[in-house]
Amino acid sequence: MIKIRAVILSAGKATRLLPMSAFFPKAFLNVGEFSIIEHQLKALYDNRIYDIDIVVGHLAFMFEKRIKEFVKYPMSVRLINNPNYCDTNTLYSLQLALEKDASTTLVLNGDVYCNSKHIEKFICAGNYVGIDKIRSPESIFSGEEVVVRFNDCHSNGMGYRISKIGKSTKGRAEAVGIYRIESEFAEHILLHMSNMDKQLYYEDAMNKILQFYDVFSKEIPGTIEIDTEDDLKRINQLYLKENK
Repeated sequence: MIKIRAVILSAGKATRLLPMSAFFPKAFLNVGEFSIIEHQLKALYDNRIYDIDIVVGHLAFMFEKRIKEFVKYPMSVRLINNPNYCDTNTLYSLQLALEKDASTTLVLNGDVYCNSKHIEKFICAGNYVGIDKIRSPESIFSGEEVVVRFNDCHSNGMGYRISKIGKSTKGRAEAVGIYRIESEFAEHILLHMSNMDKQLYYEDAMNKILQFYDVFSKEIPGTIEIDTEDDLKRINQLYLKENK
């Protein structure tokens, strides 16, 4: 069984959730009775992923103060500080993590609610991007979503092969902020990151090499990136419905 590490990206300021995010990191928001970070750590532990780095920046001292409270399982959880979080984006945060270890990595955005069944879908070998659902070719996105484009409309049993990904992409699905990247792919991404604008997203680095690697979509219904108060209300309603 291939060992998988996890990287949780939680350095950002979450400006769309102000004023709440002015006082605590977005990963501290509760879904049900537990915070997002607690849900993520449990989901990883349940899938035997015990080696975890969390990239922090905004209100990093709060992570340092409370991380032992969140880690309820025998797992190795380390904090990586991004001191330039105000002037950089997820590309640089992931670069910091991959510079430490570019082995097979499960990347989670720190604002994604997920459970054990969601993470279980990423245990199989391969490069994968979690998506919400396949939409019609005429679908319109707001411009805030990370959108995925497919090479064709035929699945080969592994999911649709991805040809492009990003916020300016026109495509047929929204990425949900969970990615599995194999070691060779991670090393290749890292090479490009070192020469790219640090204010870009890590999906922009992925785009540079998609033509050289098979990267497939993985439908993960029930996950959501919490960017706004409406997102938070929606996921709490869904969580309560599923956990009655």
